[in-house]
Amino acid sequence: PGIVGLGLLSWQFNRPPFDLAKLQRLHPGMTTRQVREVLGEPHRIDGVVWHYTRPIAWPIVHVTFNEDGRLLRHEYDD
Repeated sequence: PGIVGLGLLSWQFNRPPFDLAKLQRLHPGMTTRQVREVLGEPHRIDGVVWHYTRPIAWPIVHVTFNEDGRLLRHEYDD
């Protein structure tokens, strides 16, 4: 049971917050509403940067907007 649990924890830890194919649907200039429609609600918002992650996991997607709420870029931190 210990090894199985460790294996499951390792698998969960390395899982991205969503299917990364969704990132291909993002384009500079999209509104925050449009990004939410594609990616869902972010885990955390820090000013103009949204962070997507899942509990007990490292991979994070950072989505950055300009001051007008338009998408500038996204970054996958694995």
